[in-house]
Amino acid sequence: MVILVNLPLSHHLALSAYDRRRIADMEGFTKKTLNTSRGLQYTYWVQSSTEKKVALLLQHGFPDDHDLWINILPYLIPLGHPIIVPDLLGYGETAKPSDAKEYNIKSLSNDLMDILDREGYQHAISIGHDW
Repeated sequence: MVILVNLPLSHHLALSAYDRRRIADMEGFTKKTLNTSRGLQYTYWVQSSTEKKVALLLQHGFPDDHDLWINILPYLIPLGHPIIVPDLLGYGETAKPSDAKEYNIKSLSNDLMDILDREGYQHAISIGHDW
C-alpha cells in the first residue's frame, strides 16, 4: 500500500527557532550504529514510543541523508509511532562501499530488516523520498 501525504509547509514555519534547532539536532532520538548481517555499518536514529504502534521507517533518496526528514518530523512525532531514520548505504555516516554490487535492492532491503530486527519491530510503515 502506498499512502501519499501532502503536508503544509506553513505548520513547520510556525515552529520557533528553538523548536527547529531541537528537531535539527535530532533531540529525543537516540543515535545508533549496527553492523548488518553482511558486515556493513549503518548509522541511524531512533525515537521509541510507549504506544503499541507500528514503527515508521524513513528512507531518504539521492543525494540526501537523515537530515532530509528534519522538516517532516514535527508532523510525525505527535502521531506516537516509533520512528527510525537511517542514513542509507553510501550516505551520511553509513558505510560507503565502492562495489556497486553492494547496492542491490535485495541486500539493501535485508540491511533495513536487520535494523528493524535489532530494534525489535516485526512490522514497519516504509516512508521514502527521492527526487
